[in-house]
Amino acid sequence: MAEIRRLTEADMDESFRLSQFAFQYTLSEDELAERLKEANPAETLCCFIDGQLASKLTILPLAIYLHGERFPMGGIADVATWPEYRRQGLVRLLMQQALKQMKDDGQIVSLLAPFRYSFYDQFGWGKMSEYKHYELKVEEIPRFPRLEGRIHRLDRGESHQLYDIYDRFARRYNGMLARKPDWWEKRVLKRKQGTIAVYENVSGTKTGYVLYEVKDRQMTIHEWVALDGESFRSLWHFIAMHDSMIDRVTCDVPQDDPLPFLLPEPRIKQEVVPYFMCRVVDVEAILASYPFEEQDADIRSPLFIHVEDRYAPWNQGTFQVSWMDGTRKVSVFYPKEKGQCVHPPNRGIRCSIQVLSSMLFGYGRPETWYACGQLQGNAQDVQRLERMIPRRIPHLLDFF
Repeated sequence: MAEIRRLTEADMDESFRLSQFAFQYTLSEDELAERLKEANPAETLCCFIDGQLASKLTILPLAIYLHGERFPMGGIADVATWPEYRRQGLVRLLMQQALKQMKDDGQIVSLLAPFRYSFYDQFGWGKMSEYKHYELKVEEIPRFPRLEGRIHRLDRGESHQLYDIYDRFARRYNGMLARKPDWWEKRVLKRKQGTIAVYENVSGTKTGYVLYEVKDRQMTIHEWVALDGESFRSLWHFIAMHDSMIDRVTCDVPQDDPLPFLLPEPRIKQEVVPYFMCRVVDVEAILASYPFEEQDADIRSPLFIHVEDRYAPWNQGTFQVSWMDGTRKVSVFYPKEKGQCVHPPNRGIRCSIQVLSSMLFGYGRPETWYACGQLQGNAQDVQRLERMIPRRIPHLLDFF
């Protein structure tokens, strides 16, 4: 008999045993004691079979930026099942309950890092982000001239100076976490070891930083944040000053990073790496608050969006977005029969929850999804949506 419920203090030891088994790591007694102290059991949903913990997942209450606006987000993490209970649909049960719980908690969107994309695609998560991975030999590091600002290193106790720099950077991309001090302390600085270097311009404004580690003649840049061209060039100048102690540099950056464009020899080793997945938990809520380009909306007629969502029935229907006296209104029409919306397909556009999620996060434009056959409907309405969704790419520095 399957029972879905939240984790309790009494289940914590078994929960950590499952995590260590599933993700193949071992905690020392001190590390386990620290994890137990930090963990919030109420964030974990579990499936018990005959009283035994069989499967679980964690929902982290976080927030992200979408086109510069803050949205509450449920981060799905630590999805694990004991081998003897796998392929029995337990994760499906947990995902359905997690979606309901996130909606009830006001978490409009959700992110996760997939072990396999097709596994989470079936539950309605779509592709969200990619990053560029650089690997530069020491002779390939750019040699920009020294600028008038200054680089200074920070002690870990001074890391609060990074918060504003990061936040300004995060608002430029879709999907970046709105980090809280607790996240900085426990998730960023604790897990990303090494040196912190900050760039400060001549006006005294801090406009960039790198968090990096040097080991075995390799520099690993854990976080690279530059708010303007001056900080970008100055941070690379600083990296180049390590040339006597390293053979190579590795760094993960957003898709719009300009480094190859600026190099005299741009044929460095670089790889595009698919990363996180995203999902709209509550379509009505996101359409009501999403920062559409309102001036590009045709206010004379509503836009109909037909959404298919097998695992969140409140999203399975037709959503009418209209404007009245400059105010946006979202109306919902649920199917009369399963799988059929009340408006015919030739009115508006139709897509899966996966495609809608990816589009709203900036992973592929509406016209691209339309050309690929993943977005159906009236071409004129597709063009309207193309104009309404701002152009901003997704990126994420964190992992959970």
